[in-house]
Amino acid sequence: MAIRAFRSVVDTLPEATLHCFGFGAMRSEMASLITELGLNRNVFIHGWAQETAAIYEGAGMAIMASQSEAYSLAVMESLSHGCPVVSFDIQYGPKEMIDHGVNGFLSPFGDVTAFAQHILALLLDEPLHREMSDNARRTARRFSVHNNALEWRRLMEEAGGLQLS
Repeated sequence: MAIRAFRSVVDTLPEATLHCFGFGAMRSEMASLITELGLNRNVFIHGWAQETAAIYEGAGMAIMASQSEAYSLAVMESLSHGCPVVSFDIQYGPKEMIDHGVNGFLSPFGDVTAFAQHILALLLDEPLHREMSDNARRTARRFSVHNNALEWRRLMEEAGGLQLS
């Protein structure tokens, strides 16, 4: 769905590029779709990435087109590097970290048109992109190790009346 959405993005911004990282069973299917949609100069499939911080820092945004996702480390990494995220609004994760219109966008699952419009909104509006990037970094602080430990402490104290020191 991300590749299909990106066809609309390229129709508006012919120089836009999408870089896909990772591995999986759909790689050949994705490569065929890229060719079918005429996106060979715009969409690139990479393998496993070692220097993820540099990738996030150099990216305009991250997009996630998963059908299901646990609490996504990729979303958290993106936000911590000031990289707004465009994702489908799926269960378990993205909406826990992405505040729609603040640090990224959530599109209804399967709505490729809305997904493409959200990508274009970030690419075409530099002040919005800057604001969302700043907000992304602030959001990530909410999930720091220190804040996470404080939340676990609070939860444990509420659950069992335990006082942890």
